[in-house]
Amino acid sequence: MRARIVAWLAGVDGPTSRPVTPGSGVIPLASVLGLAGAVCERPWIADGGAGALSGIVCEPAGGVQPGMVWTVFLNAGGMRRAGPNRLWTLAARALAAAGRPSLRFDVRDVGDSDGRSDPWPDLESMYAPSSIDDAVRAVDWVEDQRPGRIEVTGLCSGAFLGAQVSARRQIHRAVLFNSLALVWDDEARASSLTDQVRGSLLNARRWRRLLTGKIDVVALTRAMARKARLRVHARLSRDPAPDPVAALLTEVRARGTDLQLVSSAGDPSVAYLQRHFPADAHPPLTLIAGADHTIRPVWLHPRVIALIAGWPTPR
Repeated sequence: MRARIVAWLAGVDGPTSRPVTPGSGVIPLASVLGLAGAVCERPWIADGGAGALSGIVCEPAGGVQPGMVWTVFLNAGGMRRAGPNRLWTLAARALAAAGRPSLRFDVRDVGDSDGRSDPWPDLESMYAPSSIDDAVRAVDWVEDQRPGRIEVTGLCSGAFLGAQVSARRQIHRAVLFNSLALVWDDEARASSLTDQVRGSLLNARRWRRLLTGKIDVVALTRAMARKARLRVHARLSRDPAPDPVAALLTEVRARGTDLQLVSSAGDPSVAYLQRHFPADAHPPLTLIAGADHTIRPVWLHPRVIALIAGWPTPR
């Protein structure tokens, strides 16, 4: 195994080796890493708005053919493209073993992609229009591979990216986990922190973080005040505006996207959907019992991978 890794890094598989250049999405054959289960992976690089975007194409050992079903995995917040607890990597390899290629990549400012090197200053950075642009670039590259159809998968802010790209490109299926904000607006800004804290009132770890100053009490207080003002305004308004989240998901479904929402039982994402849709009108929601926001424990991963792939869910 060590020799195979060294050979892959050195690119000595043959004369086909050439540099990976931004803009082309070139994936040289000499950089292919063969894995168990008839799966291969190769690096992917493309132009992004802040420099190069970096990712991994995971494919069947026989290569990619036109007409195959592709999946694009999107970053969950500041987590790298491997996903929470390496879930995206495991799912990508399971799909490739079944003959379905995928791309998992980092948007700008995350992982190996270019951008800022310091930590994101606030939640808003995770929902920036620039990240949507990067997700669209990735989907456009996949479209150039002449897929049979394209699917997207994301968690938390990755679910936001999945919904936003589905409103901009032809996506066959979008599997979105624990969506805390599908539209980033004043309501999302006010709710993002308060919902997480309210959903963790019985969580001793969150209380310790609050009492030791690791949760910004001033920011929390401002968010609560902002949310209260928005509620008062909504009640007093004689002509309330259409709900932007409901409008977005209606548009996505009207484009033909099979929208599949998944939440960990008790996650704030459940309350988020209930807040934006009447009980009899919100999109179908699958609940995963026993999972936290990042879909732990790991023994639940086979079920989650089956949801991503659209396979029968193991019990």
